[in-house]
Parts: sequence; C-alpha cells; structure tokens
Amino acid sequence: MPLPTEGDECEIIWIGHREIDLAAALRPEVLRPDIIEPDALADGLPARCLCLSPDHALYLEGVLVPAKALINWNSIRQDPLPARVACYHIELPRYGALFAEGTAMESFLDNGHRGIFDNALAQIVALPEAMRHRVKRKALRRFAPRGRSWRKSPPA
Repeated sequence: MPLPTEGDECEIIWIGHREIDLAAALRPEVLRPDIIEPDALADGLPARCLCLSPDHALYLEGVLVPAKALINWNSIRQDPLPARVACYHIELPRYGALFAEGTAMESFLDNGHRGIFDNALAQIVALPEAMRHRVKRKALRRFAPRGRSWRKSPPA
C-alpha cells in the first residue's frame, strides 16, 4: 500500500456517510466506535483523539491493523456511551493510505458493501472521470469472467 508523505494531496472520489442507531442494533458491541487517545500509538500519534469504527485499519509499521485489535482499555478503548454514531469513509481513486490526526490508515475499499451507507446511491463524486471508469469496468465484468480477457486474441 503506498503511504503518502505529509502534505501530499490526493483526489477523493466518494465520501460514504452512515448513521448507526446503536440502541436498535442486534450486536451494538461490534459497532461501537473505538477511541484512540493522543500519544497512544507513539509520541504525537495520534495528534488528537481519534474515533474509529472497530474494523477500520490503521497502517502501523507497514501492516494494516484493525482498531479493535489495539484495544488496551486504557489509552485505546471502545466507547460505551453513544446511542448513535455517524461514520464517514473516504474513497480514493485507488485503495491506499491517508492520514487522520497524523496517523496513517486505510482509505475506503469498495468490496461490495457500499450499500450499507446512507448515501450509497448519491453521486458525491469529486473525480467524475474515475467514477465513470469504475462504472464502465463494473458493467463489463459480467461479459469477462475473472481472469479472462474480453479482448480478442491477436492473430496467429
């Protein structure tokens, strides 16, 4: 995964938004956000308090680690208080890393669960050409099974 350097700019093609009513959830413990206090990961990391979904991965020492795997119930813990949470996920033209409060973490990877977001069908596109290419590629998938090309072979 390419790790941007501080100050790098990256285009955003979609921002997913989801409101979760934890009081109505069947298993709220798997949805409750994890809180990472300042300096919990290293000196200055994160720079301020981070609140992440439990499965959101941080990029630590070259490895993606879900926030829930870091819980120590001291400086990194699950938040027991909220009845509702709002989640935002940022999609880049390519899956990669971005920074929040100085901490590297994964961007949104569309692996078929975009539908869980409140704005799944909304056109929040900052990079329309990339989204058009994605839609075209998805439309052609049914004609080209994985691992097989839809292009004709060159003449022998």
